[in-house]
Amino acid sequence: MAAPGWYPDPAGNSGLQRLWDGEGWTTQVRPVGTPRPRRGRLLVGAAVVVVLTVAGVSGIVLSREAPFTEAAGGGAPKAQPVGLIEAPAYCTGGEPTHRATYPENGWLHGGGLTTRTPGAWRPGEVSRVPFASDVVVGETTEATIVVAALRLDDVFESPEEAVPAVETCLRARNPLTSGMLTPAGKAYPTQVAGARAAQRRDYELTGSTPGRVSIIVVDAGQPESLGLLVTVATGAPDGAQAAAVAIDQLRAGQ
Repeated sequence: MAAPGWYPDPAGNSGLQRLWDGEGWTTQVRPVGTPRPRRGRLLVGAAVVVVLTVAGVSGIVLSREAPFTEAAGGGAPKAQPVGLIEAPAYCTGGEPTHRATYPENGWLHGGGLTTRTPGAWRPGEVSRVPFASDVVVGETTEATIVVAALRLDDVFESPEEAVPAVETCLRARNPLTSGMLTPAGKAYPTQVAGARAAQRRDYELTGSTPGRVSIIVVDAGQPESLGLLVTVATGAPDGAQAAAVAIDQLRAGQ
């Protein structure tokens, strides 16, 4: 039996470790590496955009199977799918209804970011994004587009660290996605007009309504937050187009 400690997350969350208590996996996760001191009361100044294909619940499955240690010849910890995990505390630590002032021009504004959809959109329920603040949710026929802010802390410290942290919130039980997120590739730097830096990762969404999810976290130069864009699109062409336009038109500023 492996000793209690932090191991690579068996749920597949890149950049995160999960606590093994000596008998089974716990719901406690942390970014890989030694936590850095908090930056006082500042908020992370990056904008995050999330495009969701389907609204619903996505879960991560874990087991009580012990991690295989190098001494036992097993390498990284492994787990068999048996049940859903609970979301870490930071996944409910945002203030989604707290909004900055933006122009009413038909564009989506949040977290120091601006984007649009190719057609009309209707406002969605911002409480579906409890890990963020300054949230706007745009609903189209086949896609959900989220633009928001991530407050600065040890989890949302930079775009590189924030992407896997947002991924964890969407893998746990949540009201935004349905099905299971499967990475479509590694996270990579991307260009966002007017931004200092940005990190993106794409996912396949499997389940009763398959689709595609993209997470983009942006350092837009905000002194207290990072920007977030999340897009969720179903398999229908209209959903993919709405997500593609939201990503292509994303920029820092208003």
